[in-house]
Amino acid sequence: MVAWPRGGPQASIESYRSEMRDAHARGIDGFALNCGGWDLNEPHYKRRVMDMYEAAASLAFDFTLFVSADGRAQDEIVDIVESTRSLKAQLRIDGKPVVSAYGAGGKRFSGGPVLIDRAKKLGAFFVPHFFPESGERRITPTAADEIVQRLGSAEGYFYFGAAGSPDLIADSIATLSAELQAHDKLFMAPVTPYYRGLPAGTNYRAFETEGFSGMAAEWEAAIASDASWVQIVTWNDWAESTYVAPLPMPAGASGRAHVYEDRFGELLSHGLPRRQRLLHSVVQNGKKTFNFAGPVILFLSIESGGVGWTRGAAHSNATLNAYPRYALFKGACYASRGFAGIGFGQASRRPGRDHAPQRGFARGDAALRAQAPRNSNHR
Repeated sequence: MVAWPRGGPQASIESYRSEMRDAHARGIDGFALNCGGWDLNEPHYKRRVMDMYEAAASLAFDFTLFVSADGRAQDEIVDIVESTRSLKAQLRIDGKPVVSAYGAGGKRFSGGPVLIDRAKKLGAFFVPHFFPESGERRITPTAADEIVQRLGSAEGYFYFGAAGSPDLIADSIATLSAELQAHDKLFMAPVTPYYRGLPAGTNYRAFETEGFSGMAAEWEAAIASDASWVQIVTWNDWAESTYVAPLPMPAGASGRAHVYEDRFGELLSHGLPRRQRLLHSVVQNGKKTFNFAGPVILFLSIESGGVGWTRGAAHSNATLNAYPRYALFKGACYASRGFAGIGFGQASRRPGRDHAPQRGFARGDAALRAQAPRNSNHR
C-alpha cells in the first residue's frame, strides 16, 4: 500500500529501489500500488507513486508497476492513467496501460459501470476488484457468474481475499478462475499472508494460517486453476501484520524492528532469507534410504487455549489474550513421495501415509513444549 512505505512517511527514491531489489531477489516482478487518494484530496499519494515509477525505471532489471485506485482515487482515474501511461516502468498488455481498483464503484458497485466505461475510453487494460452481492468470504458459482456479468468491457478481475481463511480463499480462487477463463477474462488471484490486527487498531482480529500451510494452499489453488496473475496481497501492512517484506534491522536488534511509525510497535520479520538453499540429505528410516529435497521451514503459530478459537474466524480482545498455546508447523518441499514429522518431548505428529503427497509441500505440526524440536523425514 502506497500509504505505508517501508522507508517511512518521507521515504526516498533509493528506499523504494531497495524494496524493489528485495522483491526482485525473491522472484516478484512488480508492484500493484494501492492508492486510497490521488492528487486533489491526498496529493502525497501521487508524489509517492511518481517516485516509485522513477525508482523502478532506474533499476538494472525490469520491474513493472501499475496503480490500483481505492476510494477517492477512483474519482481521478483519468489523471492516474494519463500520468503513468508513458512511464518506462508502467505495465502494459497489448499496448494498453494496466490499471486496477479496489472496491470499484463503491461497496455496492453503484459507480462500477461508469468507472469501467471510463477506463475503456481511456484505453486502459482494466482489472478491477469489486464485491458481489453476497460478499467475498466465499465466491460461489452464482457469485462468480454475477462478477463476470458486471465486468462488461473490463479485461479482467482482481479477487482481494485478504483477511479471510485460507481454505475459503483457495476454494474461491478455483471457482473464479474457471468462470473467468470460460469468458476469456484475465484473473488476478490473491495469495495473502498471515493476518493479525493490532490491539490499538480498528481491525483487532486474527486468521490462523497454520504456519505457511494456509498460504501454500492459496498458491496451490492459484497454480492448479491456472490463474493469469497472482498478487501477494498485503493490507494496512504494519497495523494488520500482512507484510512480507524483510524488515530493516538496527545493529544488535533481536529480530524485531520499528517500521514507518513507532505506534506500530516492534514488528517481527516475515521476510524469507535472501538465499534459500535446496537441501539434499540422506535420511535413514529403518532399512530404507531416500533423498529428501528441501527447504524445511519451521513456523511458530498461536493456537487456541480452550477458549473457542476457530481457524479463520475473527476474535475479540479477550479471546486473543486468553491462555495462548503455541504450535510449531513444519513445511517441506518434496521432490518425490515422502512425509515429514516433528516432535517436542513426548509429543509428535506426522501425516499418515495415505495423505502423503507425491510431490510438493508437505505439512506437519506439533504442540510446542519447552524442549528442542525433533525433525524426522520418512518415506
